[in-house]
Amino acid sequence: MTQSNEPSSSRRPCCPLCEESFGDLQFRFLYERPVCVPCLNAFARRRIRAFVVDCLLLAGLALIGVLIGLLVDHPTLWRLLGLGAIPLLAMFLIKDGFDGQSPGKRLFDLQTIHAQTGAPVRFRKSVVRNQPFLVPPLILWMIAQLKSGPRPGDNIAGVKVIWKSHRDKPPFLPNTAR
Repeated sequence: MTQSNEPSSSRRPCCPLCEESFGDLQFRFLYERPVCVPCLNAFARRRIRAFVVDCLLLAGLALIGVLIGLLVDHPTLWRLLGLGAIPLLAMFLIKDGFDGQSPGKRLFDLQTIHAQTGAPVRFRKSVVRNQPFLVPPLILWMIAQLKSGPRPGDNIAGVKVIWKSHRDKPPFLPNTAR
């Protein structure tokens, strides 16, 4: 058994993600666990980028519908395209229900899991989680919440977003594993 030359009182706590020492108070809390600021920022950037990718994909689908409407220019088609907003909205609400990953989350190595069990969320939890986005004034506030971990829909649905490659690290473990 090897022993360290440093006394145990001089060891500094480390970030559970990158395993670097926190140094002089250079940490924040992610899901109530301390992580270094660079890891916290990297996780928040991944979440924001995943959200942007998901929104761009849905906007692309909407644009295709509008272009078809412009090419055909028939009143009945325009009514149908107006109704097409309903499936787009539904797609946005269920986007995390595919094994806990929307296309953006899959691209950026993220997954939405049940906070207690760690199981990937399905469609019902995805709808509950994404409903607050139906209130436009809340969107910017919710994006600002990403650095602390959960946003309002996550708390309501009892889920959290994890960085899959770090799923076995303390901030991303199910709440029962703490």
